Amino acid sequence: MLIRIVTMDFEPEDLDRFHRQFQKSREKILSFDGCYSVTLLRDIHDSSVLTTYSTWRDEASLNAYRNSEYFGATWRAVKVLFRSPARARSYYEVES
Repeated sequence: MLIRIVTMDFEPEDLDRFHRQFQKSREKILSFDGCYSVTLLRDIHDSSVLTTYSTWRDEASLNAYRNSEYFGATWRAVKVLFRSPARARSYYEVES
């Protein structure tokens, strides 16, 4: 299983807009082959920092989503809200 963590820093006035976009997109993301879960997290010390935590069957599944027209359109819509560039990392689960 692959875990994808993307941390995003927003202007406070843009948080609601991003949250609405996430709520609208979550089910569509989950419908992509190989996507097991998508969770939105808020930093406990800085409410302007949000992180998505998603689990995927493998890197090919994640890349199929990232190369989709849907991702391209959604990413363009939300990245203009970022206060600084998003930070993304992928991990393979070793033990649980």
